[in-house]
Amino acid sequence: CQDDNGHGTHVGGIIAALNNTIDVVGVAPNATLYGVKVLDSSGSGSDSNIIAGLEWVLDHKDTVTPSIKVVNMSLGRSGTPCDDKPLCTVLTQLYNSGVTVVVAAGNDPSADVSQMVPANSIDTANNNKPTVMAIASTTADTGSTHCKRLPNAIKADTASFFTTDGSYKTSTNNDKAGIAISAPGEKEEDVSSHTCQIHSVGILSLQLNGTTVRLSGTSMATPHVTGVVALMEQKCQSTGLTPANARAAIKSGAQGIDIPYDSPASGYTFDGVREGVVDASKATSKVTCG
Repeated sequence: CQDDNGHGTHVGGIIAALNNTIDVVGVAPNATLYGVKVLDSSGSGSDSNIIAGLEWVLDHKDTVTPSIKVVNMSLGRSGTPCDDKPLCTVLTQLYNSGVTVVVAAGNDPSADVSQMVPANSIDTANNNKPTVMAIASTTADTGSTHCKRLPNAIKADTASFFTTDGSYKTSTNNDKAGIAISAPGEKEEDVSSHTCQIHSVGILSLQLNGTTVRLSGTSMATPHVTGVVALMEQKCQSTGLTPANARAAIKSGAQGIDIPYDSPASGYTFDGVREGVVDASKATSKVTCG
């Protein structure tokens, strides 16, 4: 289960880096991480390996101490909902067993989240109910600008120029996969002087073999939400927390009703829903256990 790529170490640090005097602190520093390796050293892998990893979680979630309550999946590929039925099945089984699965929406702004696997995972036997929480990316802080064409700095809580987006579908002819919430997938976006290009400044987290590194992506937004779910699970230790209640608390406790703000990037298109940005304190205060 050792990380030989570095992506998992960075993601794990966002979730649960220890609250000590070294480097950074995770969202849920008292959480226990279990590494289930499904990708190779280049960050690539197959559906079958991912399914095997999820089946391991399903089989062992209650045999380890503490038990596994939430799965972070900072990975994905393009595809239609449930185009891999075994993958869709195991995600539904995890949902029904009480495990919350949090998934990166994707880093393709031209795509809709309903086109991204496993972010578009649904329960086809239950009115196409989403079985995962798909997470889009925003900026965490206001950036800088040196461009006359873009004189206004890109604000905190702006949709990242690279993020995949997509609203929850309501038509009976469409799947219902959609963005559950947005979260910081980058520190800020700075605009250069001559080219007016947008440059991402990544989230600071742990680096493979020590020290820290900045990385950007919905892969970084996802563990922020996973950490919040872990905090809610800690609050609900005695009675438990269902994935449905976790989603409801995340959404009802979202920061802002008018965010994420629109990205000024030419490739960005507003999907019609401002789902808000995750707020740890509000979500944990609103969670319904059991």
